[in-house]
Amino acid sequence: MSREIVLDQLGRVPRPPGYELPGGASDADINQFEERTGTSLPSSLREWLKTVNGAMIGPGGTYGICPNDDYLDIETNLGRFPEWTRIGWLPVAGDGTGNYYVAATDASPQPGGSIHFVEAMESVEEPAFIVGSDMWHFLRGLFSRELGEEWWPFDERRTLKADPDLSRYTELTLPWMK
Repeated sequence: MSREIVLDQLGRVPRPPGYELPGGASDADINQFEERTGTSLPSSLREWLKTVNGAMIGPGGTYGICPNDDYLDIETNLGRFPEWTRIGWLPVAGDGTGNYYVAATDASPQPGGSIHFVEAMESVEEPAFIVGSDMWHFLRGLFSRELGEEWWPFDERRTLKADPDLSRYTELTLPWMK
């Protein structure tokens, strides 16, 4: 359901004037990325990258595999924070103010596929809080906020209604706990 909502939101999410959404990455691009980085992508991130591969949407863009803009490139952002490879995180988006959203891989101490907010000025090795049980739920919240809905991620009731799996993560900091 979240996937369908995100695909609907894509046509309405603000973007720079005249900006066209890029197409998705190919299986070959994704497989080569995984080989180069020694990382296995969470399935929802893989699906998203096959839909849109790095785009100037959201407050700080969504990242992809070798897009034309280094700012939106997952590997370039991993190079800025090499500890993320060790931790098992992949940067998937920015917040527009120097903070990041990262996807936990199976190598991470966080649940694989979950998305976390990292306040770079606080710590680049500890997430501030979890924002999505997977990429599609994260994007649903992020894009809803971009479309003027102020519930995500701090309104507990509405966020859990949109992403009920977040309630399973009792050992993690949830946004409304901050």
